[in-house]
Amino acid sequence: MGVMSRARRFLLQARYAGEINGAGLEENLADLGAADRFHAEQIEWMTSLGRAVEVNRQRIESLIEAKLHNWRLDRVSIVCRLIMEQAVAEAVYMRTPAAVVIDEALELAGAFEASASKSFVNGVLDAVLKDVTDQGQPTEQQC
Repeated sequence: MGVMSRARRFLLQARYAGEINGAGLEENLADLGAADRFHAEQIEWMTSLGRAVEVNRQRIESLIEAKLHNWRLDRVSIVCRLIMEQAVAEAVYMRTPAAVVIDEALELAGAFEASASKSFVNGVLDAVLKDVTDQGQPTEQQC
């Protein structure tokens, strides 16, 4: 597993911890030992992506929810929601190519969710990122 894949996984774990313990991203990154596992550049990247999700959560969630047919976002598992939020933020605000983002999200879904979740995450992200690309949405980080 490459460094950026490990960083995405670690960020997901820190964001999940935040959902459970209510602590901030930086605190959870530190508590989980980011400094012992990653270089400063990777920690800064994780922090930037995490902030992009936090600052733009309402827009990100509305993009995702628009593609949930017969579902509401609050019915999606926490982990699936976090994976999709992180992927959309990375594509839109960090300018990572959609194909890379989707592939990495599928790896995370496969590692942390049931096997059926991979196809769910794939379908939603593919639809969201296609719309964002087709509509020429801004890709600068709005932090």
